[in-house]
Amino acid sequence: MTAVRAAEHVHEVVSHIQQRATAILSSELGIDPKATMGFAMALSEACQNIVEHAGTGGWVAVQSYHWRRRLARRVVVIAVADAGVGFRASLEPTQGKRFGDRWGDAAALEAALIQGVSRFRDPGRGQGLKGIRNYVSRWDGKIAIRSGTARIAIVPSWDDDVPLAEGLPPFPGSQVLLIVPEQRARLT
Repeated sequence: MTAVRAAEHVHEVVSHIQQRATAILSSELGIDPKATMGFAMALSEACQNIVEHAGTGGWVAVQSYHWRRRLARRVVVIAVADAGVGFRASLEPTQGKRFGDRWGDAAALEAALIQGVSRFRDPGRGQGLKGIRNYVSRWDGKIAIRSGTARIAIVPSWDDDVPLAEGLPPFPGSQVLLIVPEQRARLT
């Protein structure tokens, strides 16, 4: 578990974890070493979102283990969390009116993860989640985001999670979970 409080922490975390992660991803998960730069990008984007969106510090953890229950193979899990303003408050100034009465935590998560919207009006800004989603999908991975009273996930075929959960106990800030499975063993 590593604290992230400022932009310089993001660079330190990514630099520190990237060397070890490259070895884990290539030797334990069977991912081409050249493709591990995408992992560093995903980690960096997730951590940078803490600095830019949360309004407070946060934490990141990366762990590798054998996931017997669902996959019977190794996975790398990245968990990023903060106790900041959350997705709804971050996106409300630019997206709230567009959604009208439907606006809430679930709509904010859907807008950010599925539709790729951002709080930035500038073209090209705020595409971090899209990049993370693309990277995780490339490796048949999972992404889940919890913020406010909702949780959204892009669920791969090997998992039985629900794509959207609403009415959860309030959670300040956000939690982002990324799971990248071993590539050598394919599901049948």
